[in-house]
Amino acid sequence: MRLVAIASFPNRVQAGMAAGVLESRGIAHTIQGDDVGIFGPGFMGSTALGVRLLVPESLVSEAVEVLVDAGLMPGDVNLAALRNRMESRANTDDRSDEE
Repeated sequence: MRLVAIASFPNRVQAGMAAGVLESRGIAHTIQGDDVGIFGPGFMGSTALGVRLLVPESLVSEAVEVLVDAGLMPGDVNLAALRNRMESRANTDDRSDEE
């Protein structure tokens, strides 16, 4: 199962709110970020790199629709552009794995 980042949030609290909405709808997800300090996740507030919300590739459209309906993503999300951006990142990641 390939995971795709559908959104980036400034901190783990906001990412967690979006994840909770997805969880309530039965949509698998995970949160990824470099924001864990000595006092735990999110203690330092916003992170420069952001906290990403990932879902299985097969659930991208449904997850985005749920988050838009919940007001946690802008309503004008372009799914084709999102997929292209994520594919571009995946290709970059694949190349760095080969090195």
